[in-house]
Amino acid sequence: MKYTRLLVALLIFTVGCASAQTTNDFFITTKQDTVYGELRSYKEGRIKFKIDGKNQKLDPHKTYRVYEAKENRWYAPSYIENCIVRIEGSQPKMYRISESRRKTAKPLFAEVITDGAIVVYAFEKKQMMGREVIMVGAYGGPITHYSRRIYALKRATNEIVELKKTGPVLYIRVNSTKIKNDQSNLFADFPELVEEIAKQPSINYDYMLECINRYNQQKQLMGEGLAVYGMEIY
Repeated sequence: MKYTRLLVALLIFTVGCASAQTTNDFFITTKQDTVYGELRSYKEGRIKFKIDGKNQKLDPHKTYRVYEAKENRWYAPSYIENCIVRIEGSQPKMYRISESRRKTAKPLFAEVITDGAIVVYAFEKKQMMGREVIMVGAYGGPITHYSRRIYALKRATNEIVELKKTGPVLYIRVNSTKIKNDQSNLFADFPELVEEIAKQPSINYDYMLECINRYNQQKQLMGEGLAVYGMEIY
């Protein structure tokens, strides 16, 4: 097992850049240690990691980031899936993490799509729906589907926006995107971006993700990027 002490400043990374630095899986603890091994599985918010020949479940309370070299993916624990509540009166719908729920709930691992002042998480959840038809009059077990929810969380304000969701609806697997033109309030402190968004006839997930990356780059230049927030789990 190999541990390397890291400074928080070294954790200012862009998701995806690690492939140029290492071909090994690793995770970073909340104590700023890096542990190398092999990511064995990621299922429904849980990660199994092989260290010194032994598989173990990573503790989301003690893990800051996980890197999977083969897929060039980052994962992080988050309270969103278990603690999300709507901000009362918000229109369009915006959410936050409930502090009361956070006291008893356990964070789940999610894929990190992009990271910075705004972090984008993707959660996957297994759903059992209906029963498989083997032949006329005969049925197998329930059919397994996976839903995927993508959220953007603004660290400074604890505001959350649902960017995209995919999954089964009424036994038919469909993809749907929920993006509102007026969700530019996520970028209220970047007026130039808000003005640009307001001029768009429509907004899709890819464009919203591009805006988030631009916002994060701007905040990084202003000294308000990832390092400001340390090892906090959202």
